[in-house]
Amino acid sequence: MKYLWTDLPKPKNVFTIRNAVMKNLDTGEFIQYYSANTKLAVVQECVTAEKTYYRTESAKAHNLNYAFEASAFGLPNKIAPSVHHKFSPTRKRNLATRTSSPVEKQTNSKKSSLPKDGGAESKEKGGWFNRFFRRKNG
Repeated sequence: MKYLWTDLPKPKNVFTIRNAVMKNLDTGEFIQYYSANTKLAVVQECVTAEKTYYRTESAKAHNLNYAFEASAFGLPNKIAPSVHHKFSPTRKRNLATRTSSPVEKQTNSKKSSLPKDGGAESKEKGGWFNRFFRRKNG
């Protein structure tokens, strides 16, 4: 099978995701495995009936069909159709007429109780931090 490579407008710097593999498209064998987050510069792309492939400058210079699938970089497959969500008019109407019942606010937290003197003693002392670092006058 002959692959038609087209130059990208400018080289793309991409990062591999898990299980990235450089593949020989002529034979189908794997040339090299790459770990996640490996930075590569791709300069050409090839869109086939099944997948989109990218190749590096080195593969281009040596005229090799060594390439990465678009999914190796998390890029979309350009041949795959996009997903369209269809809503029927009855579904829209049902969503619009649905009313939600009011929900009672539930509080399960306990209210903190104040000391009988209104907390005057704690305000004067300012807590353990202020007591510990209290400045001495004089």
